[in-house]
Amino acid sequence: RGGRYGVCGVTTGYRGELHMGNLFSKELQVFGVVMGTREDMRQIVEMLNQSRIKPVIDRVFPLSQATDAHRLMESSAHIGKIMLTV
Repeated sequence: RGGRYGVCGVTTGYRGELHMGNLFSKELQVFGVVMGTREDMRQIVEMLNQSRIKPVIDRVFPLSQATDAHRLMESSAHIGKIMLTV
């Protein structure tokens, strides 16, 4: 109750569906999150390349199991990135 939902980026497009009943009954706040500048991204990529930071990888799937990877992503039962290998 009273939680906040931050929207980061628009990778699925600029439009989405929102269940207004949940928003009101749970007293939620929805807000946009600025991801940073180009310089921020450059620094992150540099740190990744130097292995100073490492992404969290939940699971790795072979490309032949891409459907299973999508199911996992849609279930929101993962923490971190889901990867496909070729």
